[in-house]
Amino acid sequence: MRADSRYDSARILLADALARNRIVDRALTVLDEVDPKGAFAAAAAAERVEILANADRDGEALAAAKNRVDQADAEPADWQRYADLLLTTGNPAEAATWYRRIITADGANGGSWGLWLQYGGALDQAGRWPEARDALEKAVARGPAQPLALNYLGFAQVEHGDDIPASIRLLERASRLDPANASITDSLGWAYHLAGDTARALPLLERAGQGDPANAEIGDHLGDAYWTVGRQYEARYAWRAALLTAEPSDTARLTAKIANGLPPKARR
Repeated sequence: MRADSRYDSARILLADALARNRIVDRALTVLDEVDPKGAFAAAAAAERVEILANADRDGEALAAAKNRVDQADAEPADWQRYADLLLTTGNPAEAATWYRRIITADGANGGSWGLWLQYGGALDQAGRWPEARDALEKAVARGPAQPLALNYLGFAQVEHGDDIPASIRLLERASRLDPANASITDSLGWAYHLAGDTARALPLLERAGQGDPANAEIGDHLGDAYWTVGRQYEARYAWRAALLTAEPSDTARLTAKIANGLPPKARR
């Protein structure tokens, strides 16, 4: 017989405390005791997804999140949770579908800048750049003073080779708004480098590297800039540092640059 549903709120709090102490299976068992038709059922489902995701049990987290969005009473918060998991587990195309659904459900408001940023980012990762650029432009239009939106659009345009002068203006605005942000500093420096002004780029890339020394992308950019101005020893040092924290998909490229240097006319 199911335990008294009057204590469901306390069960969710207990499950959260157990999970924080890495007693994950016991936490999930406690959540099993929450009335699936009670007032706290949705909160328990959300807690289950969070516990599983934090425990790196991604398959189970996705299954739990999918089960929740399939319920008749699912809400945009449930769709958001599922979309975020899809994105972090490598399914940006499906994540984009759910982000778009959240925006549509926002009705007359038409979605916040943050929603458009997530939607655009998912589209970009899914290889749908023209659609992504449109979504990211909407994010900037709704959040013209949001450095994250400005940075994402500016950097993505640079990476796709779109209108680098306009991208630089976006990134300069982002940098003025958040000068201490290493990722934004890196984006601006990288844009200057690709525009041919490596002398202007280098101090920014060095500052970004100092601000976030474990960021492999920043180290990669810094190495390219060093190599371009003839500082080959420092370039290889930066690439080796980047290799320590790089994604597996980037290791072969970095290893080749360490061995052979930057190919002529390479963008990166």
